[in-house]
Amino acid sequence: MSSNDNELFKYTAISASALINDSLTRLGGLFVSSASGATITIYDNAAASGAIAIASFTPVAGVNYAFPALLKNGCYVSVTGTLSATVFWV
Repeated sequence: MSSNDNELFKYTAISASALINDSLTRLGGLFVSSASGATITIYDNAAASGAIAIASFTPVAGVNYAFPALLKNGCYVSVTGTLSATVFWV
């Protein structure tokens, strides 16, 4: 589910690995609602391959992670474990 285009950032709720956008993406950050044994890796690509923009990390529930980054080839968020999060992007 994504917000409309009139917001400062669009948002996409995820609970598994997901393609956020398949072209130029301004990443704002990620809010983690819940996590159990989860890891997250963010790729500058439309798939879980190629350039890693944010290396694998273990998220903590209730934390907003600011990732001000310009991803030239798209944004793919790879998730392992159990996670509920929202990605903010333009």
